[in-house]
Amino acid sequence: ARYYYDRGQAKEALGQKEAAKVDFQKAKELDPDVGQ
Repeated sequence: ARYYYDRGQAKEALGQKEAAKVDFQKAKELDPDVGQ
């Protein structure tokens, strides 16, 4: 889950909001507490 969370943050930093949202969703599915 950490991988998806980190990747989401990287995409967000690049301005890829939609792609980042997808990765954050995936991270949350795998681990609801990710990013805490």
